[in-house]
Amino acid sequence: LSNGISLTGDPTFEVDGSQADTISGVIGDGSEPGDLVKTGSGELDLSSQETYTGTTVIQNGKLALTGAGSISDSSNLDVESGATFDISGLTSGAKVTSLSGSGAVNVGSNELQLTVPSGTFSGTISSTDLASRLSNNVSIEIGPSSLGETLENANVDLAVEIDDKGVLNIDGNVTAGNVDGFGVINLQADSTLNINGQEGDSYQGTIDGSGNITISSGGEVSLVGSNVWTGVTTVQSGGNLTLDDPNANGTPHPPNITGTSFIHDNGSI
Repeated sequence: LSNGISLTGDPTFEVDGSQADTISGVIGDGSEPGDLVKTGSGELDLSSQETYTGTTVIQNGKLALTGAGSISDSSNLDVESGATFDISGLTSGAKVTSLSGSGAVNVGSNELQLTVPSGTFSGTISSTDLASRLSNNVSIEIGPSSLGETLENANVDLAVEIDDKGVLNIDGNVTAGNVDGFGVINLQADSTLNINGQEGDSYQGTIDGSGNITISSGGEVSLVGSNVWTGVTTVQSGGNLTLDDPNANGTPHPPNITGTSFIHDNGSI
């Protein structure tokens, strides 16, 4: 469909079965701007820079951005259980305002940036591009926001990059390939952040809260700067935790980590 579409109310775009439909025209706000709701088990591809400002809701099936497709003006992306948001067909990364839901996100070889995050996501964010994933070339980026993005019992099979003034809240058991950036990681009560991927850049932000961190087998993380979380830090066999806070002249000295209890389970510190 190449014609432009104006969203008024909350129209549904239903694609059933194994069918894949493409909308190449621009989807914008109508007289009463509403949400874009994807239903049906099929695939809907968007290939233009859409300008509608309502929420993008994927109830079933797959919604994919292809080529130069964009939903960066949409106020939130809600990927519900069993549904998929796919940006593997983009020529570059994607920007969404915020992410919520419990479905699946596939980034392919691209980066997904949350520009003003405030949602809660409890699904899976991964990449089907094995080479990019192993080389840390794919990530989800948490942009600056006072509320921050919450990962709740989520599985993020790639690096999480937190911008300066960005906030990532960890609730429940969350797995991430790695963390880097300059923002804040808030470990909520009884939560555990499990890091299981190879080290990328050092994390130079702050980690606070009363939750726990586990570096599992194959996981590597380098912490730089002041950190005040009070939960348990576990380095399992095959895991590696590096504490490094260089002075201005480049001479390493121990970083400021207070309150945590260490469990050294045959890993490397």
